[in-house]
Amino acid sequence: MRILIFFLSCFMLHSGCKKDDEPELPGPTQTGARTFGCKVDGRPFVTSGDQDANWSKSGVVYFLYTDGSISVDARQANPREYIRFRFKFNNAPGTYYLNDLFQYKGFYTDLRSGSTAINGGNEYKTSDVNTGQINITHYDGDIIAGTFSFKAANDSGEIVHLTEGRFDIPR
Repeated sequence: MRILIFFLSCFMLHSGCKKDDEPELPGPTQTGARTFGCKVDGRPFVTSGDQDANWSKSGVVYFLYTDGSISVDARQANPREYIRFRFKFNNAPGTYYLNDLFQYKGFYTDLRSGSTAINGGNEYKTSDVNTGQINITHYDGDIIAGTFSFKAANDSGEIVHLTEGRFDIPR
């Protein structure tokens, strides 16, 4: 009887540790679903919908600049986190690199400490040592979709890994 109670206790403890509230990454779509997701050091970062100017809601957008670069901006309102990458774009699917050349970098900013400004958080960025890449799988002028991963460091040398990234964003 003690053995049965022991095994039932172990089973209940093990099943109680499952993280049911952890969000799943969005699927790799190319429809303009306005989704964004990745893992930040193994922890899911998922957002969708339009952003707003005062951080009251999460969202994802992209901007096409006159110099031919694209910036993808994603943020979560709770917990407050921000991911951005900007890269030189040649208007076609393909692989693009994040490093320290010009302003084509990847950024992750952790604002969970309560900071109210993006530059007041713990910012990690790519460099010539900590790099990454973006694989654009679809672009038609209205929708951009793809995958990404990068490694970034803060000023103290701490590293964050963004992996399994994907996005699908309309204009």
